[in-house]
Amino acid sequence: NFLSKIKSFSCFAFFCSLSFETASSPASSEPALVSGKQGFNQPYTATMSARDTLKQLNLLFLALAGGQILFCVLVAYMLSSGLYRAAPSDLPFDLLAPLILIGTAALAYWLDKRLSENGKAQPGLDNKALQYRNAAIIRLAVLEGGNLFLILAALLEGRLHFLLFFAIGLLIFFYFRPSRVNFVASFELSESEQQEL
Repeated sequence: NFLSKIKSFSCFAFFCSLSFETASSPASSEPALVSGKQGFNQPYTATMSARDTLKQLNLLFLALAGGQILFCVLVAYMLSSGLYRAAPSDLPFDLLAPLILIGTAALAYWLDKRLSENGKAQPGLDNKALQYRNAAIIRLAVLEGGNLFLILAALLEGRLHFLLFFAIGLLIFFYFRPSRVNFVASFELSESEQQEL
């Protein structure tokens, strides 16, 4: 019964985060098609300024980080107060936790480099900002998924020390926080583009 509740809660959290992302992305932020035939590799045009894109991305980051911290506090309270007692599990969480932590960090770093290289070819600052937004959302989603797994591992194993893995994962999450400085460095913006920000 408890595992089914955890699954229900995970689904609920996923749909809430999806709803938040949809609500925080106004229609004006959607890329408009270039007139004529639109090829797969053709550039797209953004209808949202780069400055507004970064502001929106920062709000999304804070919401994702806040949700993880809140979930961690809830699990820590449940375990420390004895509200929940974990049942024996055959899953090797002692091995899975560090592997998930290292794997998600490496994947986020690789995606960040790969998508940044693709974004440099986009014409115009606003289009580059839109590409940066997409890249940031993908890498944050990867890291958040790993961190939520670490919290669930602590809950299912009934071990508070598993939350130390989450603390490290949260630091990595903040390391990949989207910012103006990171945008400039990753996309190698020119002086004129930096002044527009």
